Amino acid sequence: MPATHARLTKATPNLRQRQDPLVIRVAQPPPRAFNRKDRAAAAGVDIA
Repeated sequence: MPATHARLTKATPNLRQRQDPLVIRVAQPPPRAFNRKDRAAAAGVDIA
């Protein structure tokens, strides 16, 4: 976990409890490989 994120969650615990979409996105960035496969699957292309 990056130190900045740890500080952010400690400073604003209410954001985490409220399940703010932005906080979730910052806390868990999706891996690029997953995004590529996801987009390829949506386009009907199979990437090994």
